[in-house]
Amino acid sequence: MSREARLIAETGPCKGREFVIPANGSARVGRSSSNDIALTDPSVSRFHCRIFFKAGKGLWLADLSSSNQTLVNGKTAQEMTIVALDRIAIGDSTLKVISDGSDPAPAAPPASPGSEVDLGLAATNAKLKNANHNIPLILLLTALAVMSVLVVWVFFVRKQQTAPTVIRTNDPGLDEFELRYEKVDGNVSNIFQCVLIIRGTQASIEFHDIADRKHIRKPMIDIDRRVMSELLSSIKRSGVMTLPKTDYVEASPDTYNLRDLSVLLGTNSVRVKVLNASEPPELESVRKILDAFGENEFNIRSLTYPREELIRLANEKRQLGIKLYEGREHSRGNLFNAGRSLSEAIVFLETVDPKPDFYQNLVATHDVCERELRGLLKDLWLQADLATKVKDWQEAANVLSKLCDTVPDPSDEDYKKAEQQLTDAQRRLKR
Repeated sequence: MSREARLIAETGPCKGREFVIPANGSARVGRSSSNDIALTDPSVSRFHCRIFFKAGKGLWLADLSSSNQTLVNGKTAQEMTIVALDRIAIGDSTLKVISDGSDPAPAAPPASPGSEVDLGLAATNAKLKNANHNIPLILLLTALAVMSVLVVWVFFVRKQQTAPTVIRTNDPGLDEFELRYEKVDGNVSNIFQCVLIIRGTQASIEFHDIADRKHIRKPMIDIDRRVMSELLSSIKRSGVMTLPKTDYVEASPDTYNLRDLSVLLGTNSVRVKVLNASEPPELESVRKILDAFGENEFNIRSLTYPREELIRLANEKRQLGIKLYEGREHSRGNLFNAGRSLSEAIVFLETVDPKPDFYQNLVATHDVCERELRGLLKDLWLQADLATKVKDWQEAANVLSKLCDTVPDPSDEDYKKAEQQLTDAQRRLKR
């Protein structure tokens, strides 16, 4: 019987946080706040990987076509089983598996009737037994009460000392937190501007793309308080609040690249403005965090980047998708992940016009990948249904296991259906 799995962040912005995956459950990991395990790490993909229990096979990890890949104990992982003490590298963050959900060592057998349980009070009990029976009853009761309090107190303190680290979600600093971040990428052919404003637990964003005539404004929306608390903590850790109020400006006749950050936190404030110059590392760190925050919380990634950046991102996803497709014989999940990566590449290019030269090839490769995946799933389901009808439960379990491996996403309907039937087939085999 599987139990809950537990992981802890050893490095990264969420260092010290502990995460629990319920028995037979799953958790998606990424920088988006909609993930089960949300890491405020700009080097982590929006949906980076998934950690889940595979029926009858323990705890597993599947990479979700992440940009920077997922490493388990220093080795690239697409889909594999993970066990206690494994370390999972996701961007700049490392998660250590504390428990993989496997059954713990059997507990000690219960004491037989009449046996004594030593709570460390044997000496005290002996003294009480040999004590003068004329001691007033009130003193005896008082001594026992004091010892009980001491035992409870020791247990409570030990529990507090070993309790997992909990991130504070009600940071009072949020009530005095304001931020304005402006990014401008300008050249002789176009000007792209994006402005993010934060006040406490609310945020708004707007951007303007002059060449493409895009002008989008998203009004103030409420953001999850935990997300905002972690964002504020990341800004504090970056050291940007200690920077001198200095402008970094260099002349450039053909470009206008601006990064302008203003932060107000209680009585502390800072403004850092960089125009056509190298930015200090503290600003670079915060800028990446804020870019990721804007993309995740407003879900407008394809709209907040200039055309050239969207093409670059789409090409990266396209190349990853092709690589996974070419390696589909090496791992069953590669075909599924290839289709997902190619789909993301197409989404990046939705607002790009005219399309880049590789767009038609991208769409054609995606269609081939999807047709092949649908054909493979159809064939596997036919095999599973036939084995089930003739009650060949071993064959049914084998095919259904292949189905789960082919669609390595527990949130996918094919995976859910296959896992449910696999559990039933395995139960029948045990009869």
